[in-house]
Amino acid sequence: MWPKEIQGHILGAFYYGYMVSQIPSGLMAERLGAKWVLFGFLSVSTLATLLTPIVAKLGYEAVIIARIAAGIGSVRLTSVSPIMPLTLQ
Repeated sequence: MWPKEIQGHILGAFYYGYMVSQIPSGLMAERLGAKWVLFGFLSVSTLATLLTPIVAKLGYEAVIIARIAAGIGSVRLTSVSPIMPLTLQ
């Protein structure tokens, strides 16, 4: 079990990645289409989340990196498509 301070950094890492990905994902969706951007970003999030227990054996630094990647991959549908799921291209 890691100290509370480290646990806080791990929890916060997701939100740092999430915050950074919102504008780039919207710009990419305008160029590539929302469907492919969602597929790509959510694939990154899924992979990072699945790998989290494995990278935990490497140390908390690896978990922080995995959580940042999960946050980057967790784009909102509204950031990639101005009209919710009705117009996914």
